[in-house]
Amino acid sequence: MREILTGHVHTRQREMNMATVTEFPHLKFSNLGHFKNALELAEKLGDETLKSFKDCFESLERICARSDESGEVHPDCVENSFYFRTYRRDSTLGLDGGIILHGLTATHTVELCPKKGVYWSLHT
Repeated sequence: MREILTGHVHTRQREMNMATVTEFPHLKFSNLGHFKNALELAEKLGDETLKSFKDCFESLERICARSDESGEVHPDCVENSFYFRTYRRDSTLGLDGGIILHGLTATHTVELCPKKGVYWSLHT
């Protein structure tokens, strides 16, 4: 819904110019530079922020691995955040959500139990 409200709609880019990261073999990234920039920011902001970043991607990787799905990760309209979709083997849509950076800018998301500080969280 956030993507529609902000005019940022993603199309399926499966297998087209997608890159992988060794740590997350079930995920394909449409913009690896965006991922690397966000990772650098997480490292710069400190251990807890970096942990939240890694935890989100590790969770998404586990979800895809357990359900035998593949994931596509794209830059989100929120700076240093991501939009993802998972696809089943028959190419039908699985999950649709985001890995959102909180604490720096407006996120256009809702959290039931927001934390203090800067952190990433997984939204579906």
